[in-house]
Amino acid sequence: MWSKLSVKQGPAREGLVYNIRKYKLQSDCFLHIEPLLARLEEKHRSNPDRLLGWVSQYTSSFREWAEEHFLVRYFERAGTFGQDWRRKDAADGAVVNEEELDFFVYAALKVGRREPELRARYLDLAVELGSEKAAGYIKNGSGRFRHRFEGTAIKAAANDVTETIDIHLYAEEEAAYREGLAYITGLLSEGFPKEYQLNLKSPGKDKHYLPLNKLAKSQLHRFFAGALRYPGLHPLIAEYAGAAMEEFAWYQDVDPGEKSVMPGTYAVLGLGLLSTEYFPLLRRYMEMVDTEHQSAQDGYAEAFIEAQGLTPDLMPCLVTILLGGSDLAKPVKSFLIDTPELAEALLMELESKEDYQRETVLYRIFGTRTKLAQSAKKEPSPMKEKLERMLAWYA
Repeated sequence: MWSKLSVKQGPAREGLVYNIRKYKLQSDCFLHIEPLLARLEEKHRSNPDRLLGWVSQYTSSFREWAEEHFLVRYFERAGTFGQDWRRKDAADGAVVNEEELDFFVYAALKVGRREPELRARYLDLAVELGSEKAAGYIKNGSGRFRHRFEGTAIKAAANDVTETIDIHLYAEEEAAYREGLAYITGLLSEGFPKEYQLNLKSPGKDKHYLPLNKLAKSQLHRFFAGALRYPGLHPLIAEYAGAAMEEFAWYQDVDPGEKSVMPGTYAVLGLGLLSTEYFPLLRRYMEMVDTEHQSAQDGYAEAFIEAQGLTPDLMPCLVTILLGGSDLAKPVKSFLIDTPELAEALLMELESKEDYQRETVLYRIFGTRTKLAQSAKKEPSPMKEKLERMLAWYA
């Protein structure tokens, strides 16, 4: 039946969810479910809210099947609110259906997209039931990628099933970060999940982070902030960012929420503070970032101006940064248009923008329209005329 389902038809989506919940599945169902899930995800990728809704729907369905149909045969709920599972005494000698156990392992992988902790719990339970596949996933991943690596300055491990990378630096030095960057970038170039979590171990006592308060102080953030201290590594960090950036994707270094960021964030934002060479990369990031669901970049303009200054030649990059902010982004206090040259550069940059983009930029610089009008009224020529031109764009 699965091969007959079409992504274009509503019943495909509804039928998939129904059959998961009711377990009306054939022994080769994985061969049909996975392509269908992938096609539906691709269909919704341009709309994050629909994609999230679809992933949440099938995650709920897999979880319902796992907990209401499969696990209850061999385990009983335990712990606070019944979140844990304890093996039933009567189930110790029970024969586990191998096909259902394999499907349970598959379900664990699928729920992990939204709930990594639940994936880990399911895989552990599958191991209790004798699943060698689950044990292999926990230990080595799918086998598609080189699981362990040991260089001269680091040792590392990667697991694409749990979407984790472990990096152990032998010393806080450029060579260690170089090997770590090469290892991670190599994994991504081979198709390793970009939405990974990094576990970092370093002998260094000092923890370095970017001067951006909205960024989570995660181990992934710490790794890139540490690597950015070495100018010789900047080209490698840029190469990593190019491989990592993906629209509507999120690192797993924090729980989903306001500090979740797009892959490549720490690398790109750090490079933008350090060198004009990486402004094109920074602008590409700001044009790609999902401003409806990410706000960690909102304070970046302030840090950028402090690091790079505010000059007419920087205006194209600065405007792109402002447009990359979320709807909740506040005016930037240090963005002072106080010379005719800066005003002219801003006018030139806004000339080609849409009306809503002009209003966004003007709000981030001047605040309300009233404040811009007051500034225009106070200034002498030629600043007065330039500010009045901006005022005409500010509805």
